[in-house]
Amino acid sequence: MTLYQSELGAIDFSSVYVLCLLLLCVLMVLYSDTFA
Repeated sequence: MTLYQSELGAIDFSSVYVLCLLLLCVLMVLYSDTFA
């Protein structure tokens, strides 16, 4: 059960990391549109 939980935690962490990257990209696009 611990192996399954650790795998689930790794998947959750990677998905959160990807979401943060996407949010960063969206913010950069919004800032570039504002300054342009």
